[in-house]
Amino acid sequence: MPWLRLCGWLAVGTALAAALGQPDALAWRPDTATASPWTWWTASAVHLSSPHTTANLLALGAVAVLGWALHAGWPAVLAVLIAWPVGTAMLSIWPEVTAYRGLSGLLHGMLGVLWAHSLWFAARPWCYALFAGLVFKLLNERAWEAPVVFDAGWGFNVVAAAHLTGALAGMAVGLVVGAWALWRRPGAAIIQG
Repeated sequence: MPWLRLCGWLAVGTALAAALGQPDALAWRPDTATASPWTWWTASAVHLSSPHTTANLLALGAVAVLGWALHAGWPAVLAVLIAWPVGTAMLSIWPEVTAYRGLSGLLHGMLGVLWAHSLWFAARPWCYALFAGLVFKLLNERAWEAPVVFDAGWGFNVVAAAHLTGALAGMAVGLVVGAWALWRRPGAAIIQG
């Protein structure tokens, strides 16, 4: 299944970055983003600590299972691959974000894609649950007011703006790619639940 392969590759990339000592050259920075465009993707693989890596890999496992349960296929994977760098590049909106690393922005983007996928192709209760969960979390974080916040539990700054930009990019791209996939397969029915 394409979704599970994507999640597997993300897990391997994250584990490899951890094994290499979390190379700083893979982190995203607004001042070097144009000269180092690979960081729009690679920033997701590097983390600030082993617990940070572990927590995000566990969350990735949950997102993998959810995508598998929703039968997310190639359109969802394509949407993630497009939304991924868009969500990262959108971080440049906030001058407070001077660097970003971690899987959480991409995970929020993947949830946004799964929301759009469930809207187009899966049962409606999943669509409502994913939308409500994402909106609740984003409203609670209020990243537009505090894009970077210190989290005492983690012991470092969390870029909450990455959650917002990831989710918005995932939702928007997921809607467009899902509509395109339906247009390309006019016989595909939207499942009503």
